[in-house]
Formats: sequence, C-alpha cells, structure tokens
Amino acid sequence: MLFHITFTALYGQMVVLFVLAITCARIFFVRNTRNDSIVLLSPFAFLILLAQSAAWGIGTGEVILFYLSLIVFAVNYRGFLRFSSNLYVDSYNVIFMILSTIVLIVIILTGIFFFQNRPVVMDEAKIPVTKNVRYFSGSADGGFAPAEKLFEMRNLTVTVYTPDFTRGNKENDTVILFVPDKRAHVYNYEPYLMLLAKAGYKIYAGEFGFSTVPLNTKVKVNIGFLRQRLFFINTRSKPEKYFEKNPQFYDIYAREYEILSGIAVRLEPSTKKFVVVADGIPEKSFSKILKPARLLSCIGLSSVKEYKTNGYGFIEQTNPLLSFLKFNLKRDKHNHMPSLMVMETKKKINRMYREQEENDAQ
Repeated sequence: MLFHITFTALYGQMVVLFVLAITCARIFFVRNTRNDSIVLLSPFAFLILLAQSAAWGIGTGEVILFYLSLIVFAVNYRGFLRFSSNLYVDSYNVIFMILSTIVLIVIILTGIFFFQNRPVVMDEAKIPVTKNVRYFSGSADGGFAPAEKLFEMRNLTVTVYTPDFTRGNKENDTVILFVPDKRAHVYNYEPYLMLLAKAGYKIYAGEFGFSTVPLNTKVKVNIGFLRQRLFFINTRSKPEKYFEKNPQFYDIYAREYEILSGIAVRLEPSTKKFVVVADGIPEKSFSKILKPARLLSCIGLSSVKEYKTNGYGFIEQTNPLLSFLKFNLKRDKHNHMPSLMVMETKKKINRMYREQEENDAQ
C-alpha cells in the first residue's frame, strides 16, 4: 500500500510535468497561432496539482511543481488573456519563444530529477509478513475504541506487522511498539518495520491525528500531511530549540505510547514482552512513559551514528527527493540503512534479555 500510494503520487507529478511541457513545447508544433487553445493547459496544470495534493498530500515534489506551474502560467499569462478575449496574433514573439524554451528545458530536467529520486519499491509479496491496518476513534483522555461506523472519526491508525513464521523464543515473545516523529508518517519507517517483522518481531505502529494530539498550532484539522508540513516548517532549522520551547510534546508522545501499549495489551497474550522503539523527539519522552509491567525497555534509533535522517524516517527509500534536498543523501535502493537498523535493534533487544536473565539469576 505504501509504495502504491507513493508511486501514484509520482505518476501524478509526471502528469503535471507533461502538461507543463506541452504548454511550453507548443511553440515548435503549433502553426496556426490564431487558434492557440493549448495555452489553456497552463492553468489546468494547477487544477491537476491541486487534485494531486488533496489525494496524496503536499510533499517536496508538490512544492517544486507549484513554483514551476506558477512560472509557466506567468510566461503564458498574456497568451491566456488574448485567447480568453479572442484577441489573436499571427505569430509568437522572439522573447516568448526564448522563455518557453528555457522553461521547457527546466521541466525536462525536473522530470529526470524526479525519476532519479523516485521511491524504492519493496516487494511486499516476497516478504513473509502480514500487514493489517486498524482504525480507532477516541481522545487522549477518554480512551479509544475501534472505528467501525462508516463516517466515524478515525483519529488513530494502528498498523500491525506480523511475521508469517515462528523463529526464536525471544522474537516470538517480543512485541514492538512504535510511534513516528510528528515530522514523519508510519510509511516513512515502513522499510525498517517490514524488515524488523521479517526478523521475527510483531510490531504495533500507531499514528495519531490532530484531534487526538494538541499540537500548539493554529490549524486544528485532522489531516496528516498538513500536520507533517507544519512540523517540517517549524523545525526546519533548529528543531531542538523548537521542542525546548514546546515541552508539552514530550508528554504527548509519552501519552501516545501509553495508549498504543494499552491497545496491544488487550490484543496480545500475557506472555508477551513489550519494547518501545522511537525516533527523533519521541526518544526524549522515554522517562515520562507510564511503563506497564510487560514493558522490557526503550530503544532510540538516533543512537546509531550511521542513521542520518532521525525524525524523518527512512526517506532514502520512501522519499528520496526530500532525503537529497535536506540531507544530501542519495536514493538507497538496496535498503542498506533499514537493514543495518534492524540488526542494531535486534542486538539491543537481545542485550536486554541477557541483562534481565542475569538480574533474575542474582
């Protein structure tokens, strides 16, 4: 589902680029400029981009396309007005042809850049893991219940990754709880979560909506991609200072883990042990989590020095465009970083069990 969504967004971006390219390239194939109806594609690109953003969210690619569409519309603005007013001309002027050619080259280069930084496909059919998405409705104070009605508010999405096999006792007895940083979504961590489940661990990944979490923003809408963009803007330069000024986020993350663990406790046998895994700001909420009796320990991903995109997830696979623009990291088609982080996570969990066994022996 993740890569279906991501690639659908990529196809939408390519459609917008194609429309913009046709608009600029018409100077090479339109002979009768007195009937220049292709100029209408210029504002039409905005409509496609708007529909694309509403369906799949506003990402780095959509922002780039917005400015590119604005440039194309500006170049074609006079032509659009002439066509709308039936004021035709016999030929394109030289300045317009030069500007259109330059913009066309930029559009082609942008398309190549987008394709080179497309998401990495993870063939879920070849991974022995079952992915199940459950929706809940409720509030941080009133508790959560499964959202079963058609139009019921779904402000908590829990994705459960279950291995389709039995491995060692430690893996079978361990349930991992994960809540993403507010700058990312669960799908930004999916390469890591899928490979972690492949290693034998069952995982509960919870994503909370606006109505559940007071985010200290003027926008109070339960829209995930809008929440991510707001956090991206607020934390783009010095995220530590932003969160220091807003310490309520640490309590929020702790509460989210408590809610997620409460759901897992009801669904998992009493023999299961829980391990909290967090990335970015949620790691600083470990001390605030009201630890259930079955919670073994907490693991932070940012402690691994090779992991450079903490707080944003594994965007070298899920959002290579953002990974390149923000962190100057290239697309990782072989899943090196998720695989490394799975190994490190497994080592830490095994160490926890050894320490627990040594304590019990004493």
